[in-house]
Amino acid sequence: MMIFTPGHFPNFPLLLNFLLFQFGWFACVLTPVTTSVAVTMTILIFHFLIMGNRKDLPLLLLCISTGFIFDSLLQIFGLMDFRGDTLFQPVWLTCLWVLFAITIPHSLAVFFQFGKWFCFASGFTSAPLSYLAGVKLDAASFAYNQTHTLIFIGIAWGLLMLLYRQAWLRYQPALLNAQ
Repeated sequence: MMIFTPGHFPNFPLLLNFLLFQFGWFACVLTPVTTSVAVTMTILIFHFLIMGNRKDLPLLLLCISTGFIFDSLLQIFGLMDFRGDTLFQPVWLTCLWVLFAITIPHSLAVFFQFGKWFCFASGFTSAPLSYLAGVKLDAASFAYNQTHTLIFIGIAWGLLMLLYRQAWLRYQPALLNAQ
């Protein structure tokens, strides 16, 4: 009987990073805010202790801040309702941005290697599906025309992915030297 270890799978850390994000996404969307925060903190601690390094921090802060601004603007301008009692995005959505941020220097970096158009296309297609899934799971609702909102989100996310790719390219040497 063969026992599989992470050494058998050289891309295991990337896969684990991706799977933890998926788990965290569902936890944030489907559970109370206290659970969202607990799951996010656990994954974040795991990321920095096991997988990540402190040199990831500039990329994480860029992603979290732009994500907070973007989703808050969606709510402020009435395109989305994230079921929060505040003007800005709710805590569970901030947790989602923290979880997404830790994918940038790891599992998401795979997409960045395929060029600008692929990167834009991945944001343009995958982000609207994620927002739509959140709506279908009753974590949010479209406060405006669904199709127009999804197209806007797709274009904005395509541009965000280009920004994250550029930041990743800038910080990549520092990340590689730290490992």
